[in-house]
Amino acid sequence: MELQDAAEQVSRVTRSYCSKIDVEPSNEWFLLKIQEELGELVQCYLELNHKSRARGKTETELRDNFEAELADVLGLVLSMGKHNDMDMDQAIYNKWLKWLND
Repeated sequence: MELQDAAEQVSRVTRSYCSKIDVEPSNEWFLLKIQEELGELVQCYLELNHKSRARGKTETELRDNFEAELADVLGLVLSMGKHNDMDMDQAIYNKWLKWLND
């Protein structure tokens, strides 16, 4: 799946979620949600790496939670890119992948 395709699909979910909670998805909302999810990602990372209490979760549950929070952050970043009419495939190429051609 290309990033643009993923961004479109994630944006559909984001719009549906925002509609259900009666929130307008603005750039400020995206940044705050990314920050919120990043905090949850850090918490899961700490639990997974035994730097915080696991609260009775198995290693599999810890890994699954970390993966889910990473997906939340990525999904919101892609959705914010779509919200701002950005071509995420091109942005990733310009920032990262162009260095593979050196």
